[in-house]
Amino acid sequence: MTPTLIVLALAAGLWIVGRLLDGGGSDVLR
Repeated sequence: MTPTLIVLALAAGLWIVGRLLDGGGSDVLR
């Protein structure tokens, strides 16, 4: 993977986690 794709993947992962936490979906992380 190119560095750009890695950065995009990390950003997307953080965004998804943030959405889950905002939606009260923190139970999924447990």
